[in-house]
Amino acid sequence: MRHEQCPPSFIQNVKAAFNEDGVPYFVDTDGSPTIIFAANAQERHAIEQARRSLTEAEHPAAGGHLRRAEELLRDGQWRESVHESISAVESLAKSLVPGKAPLGTILETMQRDWNTHPAFCSAMEKLFGWASNEPGVRHGGADTSDRLGRAEAAFMIPACAAFCTYLLGKRPTENDG
Repeated sequence: MRHEQCPPSFIQNVKAAFNEDGVPYFVDTDGSPTIIFAANAQERHAIEQARRSLTEAEHPAAGGHLRRAEELLRDGQWRESVHESISAVESLAKSLVPGKAPLGTILETMQRDWNTHPAFCSAMEKLFGWASNEPGVRHGGADTSDRLGRAEAAFMIPACAAFCTYLLGKRPTENDG
């Protein structure tokens, strides 16, 4: 699909076949065509919608992290994929909260200023805490654990994509007064 002489109809046919047959993959044509893992149509839609929303809201760096997470998942690089998924959220969070705040600060801001339920913020904090504490994911360190695999990496992409979409929808705008 990336060959210069590949006809666009071939790419569209592969996309249609994946969609019709319900295979756990989709063809991402945002950039060079890439086959991406998605467990189901809802997951694929969540990832595509998040990246589209990030681009429209002028946060392409976060969308780039999600795309990279997808590529790493496809290549079997689970820890790196989880790292990129979390980086998408961090990138967006830092751009939405003044002063380039860390992720923990945006969770506090969400609860205090954006009327987000404390349990929701706590759940997000625990998810990101797991990624911080898992060796080799966010803060370097040796990859000594076998607790992180394809299932965790495949979970984190749509989870972080959905969280990015949530942040974009929840953030206050200039029209909020």
